[in-house]
Amino acid sequence: MSPYQRLADLAEAALAAAAAGDLDELARLDAERDALAAGLPAVPPPDATASLRRAIAAELALRVSLHTDLELARERLGALQGGRRATRAYAAAPAAAAVDRTG
Repeated sequence: MSPYQRLADLAEAALAAAAAGDLDELARLDAERDALAAGLPAVPPPDATASLRRAIAAELALRVSLHTDLELARERLGALQGGRRATRAYAAAPAAAAVDRTG
């Protein structure tokens, strides 16, 4: 297997890890990809084109996936913060005066 094919495989595996929510595996794959890429020549050979296109497509899909997940997490955090504000408002409200049945 060429290093360019491996690069594409790593990108596709990272996309799958992100989809599965496996951030530890995503980090491991990212480190492996960086190490592999550091050893590649500045100008790839012509026969690497298909593998590089696969890698680019997977990397773009990964970025979209991570961006979407980040936006969803921000929305959820905002909802939690809103709930906390409401809870604090209830806690800070003065207690209702007690009225007994005798009048």
